[in-house]
This record gives sequence, structure tokens and C-alpha cells, in this order.
Amino acid sequence: MERTDSKTDLRRLFKRSFLRQFSTFLVTCLFLTAVNYFTSPGCWWVRWVALGWGLQLLLLIVRRLLDCDEEHDYR
Repeated sequence: MERTDSKTDLRRLFKRSFLRQFSTFLVTCLFLTAVNYFTSPGCWWVRWVALGWGLQLLLLIVRRLLDCDEEHDYR
């Protein structure tokens, strides 16, 4: 696949990459919530997984908004 340097192409690649990461986050957290509910409903450990992973996604968006990650390849 050819490397693109256009801002529009980079935005499109970022959007596709972010949506892929977010959908993985959502499905995994839903699965872990079900596992947590059926195995240990008194202790909600899944919130720490969701919080840590959500923080990573938030930092990814902040870096993109501040244009700090132009060298990143989104493929």
C-alpha cells in the first residue's frame, strides 16, 4: 500500500483506525462486563479495564487534535 501525505488522507486513515480501535474497545468491554457479572457481581473489576483503555483512546484523540502524531502510520 502506498504511503499518503495528504492531510485529507491522513484524517480518513485516522478516522478508520480510531473507529476500529473503539469498536474493539466496546465489544471487549461488553464481553468483560458479562464475564464480571456472572463470575463476581460483588466486585466490579471491569471498570478499571474500561477506565485504562478509555484513557488511552482519549489520549489518542488529544494527540490527533494537537497534531502531535503526524509521523504515525494508521494502517
